[in-house]
Amino acid sequence: MKCIYQLMATGLFLVTACGSFALHAGEPKTARDPVNATDKPGAVALNAADIYRQAFSALPVLTGKQQKLFDEAKSLEAPLSAELAEIIPQFEVALDHLHRARAVSDCDWKLKEEDGPRVEMLHYNIARDLTRAALLRARMRFADGGTDAAISDVLDVYKLVRDCARQISLFLFVFLTHNEYEATEVLAAHLPLLKPDQLDQLLQEMRQLPPMSDAATCLEYERRIDCDWYDSLFDQLTAKRGDAQKANGLVLKFLNTNTFIYGFPTYYVHGNDDKKIEAENIRKVKLLNSLTDAEVRQSLQRLRDDYTTWGLIAKLPFSKQSVRAKKFAESLEESKKLAARKDAFHCFTVFSDNNDHRLHLLRLERFQTHQSLLEQAIHLQRHGTDTVDPVRDHKVDYKKTANGFELRCLITDENWIIVNGIVTITNDKAILANGNAVLFDGTAILVVGRRS
Repeated sequence: MKCIYQLMATGLFLVTACGSFALHAGEPKTARDPVNATDKPGAVALNAADIYRQAFSALPVLTGKQQKLFDEAKSLEAPLSAELAEIIPQFEVALDHLHRARAVSDCDWKLKEEDGPRVEMLHYNIARDLTRAALLRARMRFADGGTDAAISDVLDVYKLVRDCARQISLFLFVFLTHNEYEATEVLAAHLPLLKPDQLDQLLQEMRQLPPMSDAATCLEYERRIDCDWYDSLFDQLTAKRGDAQKANGLVLKFLNTNTFIYGFPTYYVHGNDDKKIEAENIRKVKLLNSLTDAEVRQSLQRLRDDYTTWGLIAKLPFSKQSVRAKKFAESLEESKKLAARKDAFHCFTVFSDNNDHRLHLLRLERFQTHQSLLEQAIHLQRHGTDTVDPVRDHKVDYKKTANGFELRCLITDENWIIVNGIVTITNDKAILANGNAVLFDGTAILVVGRRS
C-alpha cells in the first residue's frame, strides 16, 4: 500500500498464548482461547490487523546475498543451511507479533472502501515475506525436532492468510491462497514426525481457525465497493450537464481512470495487419463514444448484474459451477468483439477482470481440494489406514511412498497455460506440446512424508 497505517503503541496489546502448540518448543501447553477484548471495562478491543502491522514494520531488510538465499529457500526442496539459520533470527520480532495475532479473533484492516477499485489493500503483499519466514522457521524446527513450535508457525500462517482474505477482491484472494497452499505443503511433508496426540491436537487447532473466505464473498465485496464508486464517478461526470441523453464519450473517461486492468483498444484486436487493426479499433471507439448517459448508466448496472451472476455461479457445486462459468465466460468473450450495440452494455465487465473469473474459480477449486486433502491425510496418518474418501465430490487416489504417501485428486482435465502472454484455459495437448509454459493443471496433489 502507498502508506502504512500508523502503528498502535506496543503497550496497547496483550501477549497471549496461542493454543497447545506453543511459540517455543519447551513452553507448557495451554488451551487456545481467542481474545476479542481486554478484561477491563471500557478498554479498547484488540484488533489483529494492528498487531500484523507491527509485524510488518519489524520485518528486516536483508542484504543482497541474504535476500537471495531467503528467496531461494521458498521451495520445500531447497536445502536448509547454516547460512539460512543465521537469517531467521532477524525475523524473530516480526514472528513474535505474528504469533500474538493468532489469539485475537477480530481483524479489521480499516480499508478506505470509498476509494472503490483504487482501495489500497497491499497488506496481502507485505504478508508474503512474513509467511515465508514463518514457514522457513517451521522447516528448521521440524528438522531440529521442535515439532510443537513448528506446527505453531504453520498455524500462525493460516491465521494471517485468512485474516488478510476477509476484505479482498477475487483476484487478490486467489493470489493470497498460495501462501496457505505452501503452509499446507510444509505441514504435509512432516506429518509422519507427529505423534497421535499431536495429530489430534493439530486437527482441533485447525478447526478453531477462522474459516477461509470464498469466491462468492470476495465477489460481493468487490461488487459493492467497485460499483458504488463507479456510480459516484458517473454522477460527478454528469452533474454539470443539462442534456442527460448526450453522447459524449463517458465510457472512455471511465477507462482513463486506471481502474480497469485491460487497456483499450488494442487489447481486443490481434494480428499482423496494422491497417485492419486500426480500422477495427476506430470502429469500437466510435461505438463506445456514441453511448448516451442513460446507456452508460445501463452499462454500469449491467456490471453489477454480471458480478451477481458470477457470485451465483461461485455458490454452485463445482460440477455445475464449471459448466455455468464456461458458458458465461464465453458469452462475455463474444461481447469483447463489440459487434453490436448491445455488446457495449457489457463494456465495463469485459474491460475489468470479470471475464477471468472462470480461471479464478478453477484455481480456487484446486486450492480448496488441496486443503481438504490435508484433513484426509491427518486422518490417514493418525489411524494408519489407506482407505480414502472422496473430497469435495472428487475421487482421491492413494499411493504409498518411501517416506509416507501421496493423495491425488483430478479436478478437471483442463490446463492453464500462457498463449501470447495471455492466460488461457485449454485441454488442447497440442498447444502444450508447442512449448507454452504450463501454469497449473487440474490436479490437486498432496505429498505426505519428508522430502530430501
